[in-house]
Amino acid sequence: MGILSHNKSQLFLNNHYESHIMPRFHPYFNPFKDLMLRWWYILRTAHQYPTLFETPHLWLESTLLDTCDTLKTTYRPTKDDIEKTEDVKARRVQDLLQLRDSNYPSESPDPSHHGILDLSPSGPTSNYLTDYSGKSIPLSPSSPTPRSKKPKVEVETTANRR
Repeated sequence: MGILSHNKSQLFLNNHYESHIMPRFHPYFNPFKDLMLRWWYILRTAHQYPTLFETPHLWLESTLLDTCDTLKTTYRPTKDDIEKTEDVKARRVQDLLQLRDSNYPSESPDPSHHGILDLSPSGPTSNYLTDYSGKSIPLSPSSPTPRSKKPKVEVETTANRR
């Protein structure tokens, strides 16, 4: 058993979430501690009673929506929180732009376009595949059907005997 598997099983067996996980939350995420604790209770209950508790995702979604409603009326970010959020947004935009630029083939769209990469069937990358190294490979107009690896075996039936 790997370390991660062992730690997960110990977390569920010994219920160390509040004592070992919650104290390690970054202060920026303090408004979400209650949500995470409620999610932990739902996950632990679903783990303990899988046949009785079949829809934990609905409970998780419900607690998320409740938390969002509560935070809308109670949470007031500090100036520092706002600055950190803007820094994270700027970093994410740069990451997305870098990903977009590295995924487009050489005939890339207008470089001034800073939208999210269009991966729709009719989008600019629809005629390209990307190999594991990120190199663009044009799609062939039609893909041949691969040969069957198994030889065809004729089964003798009464219809074939005549």
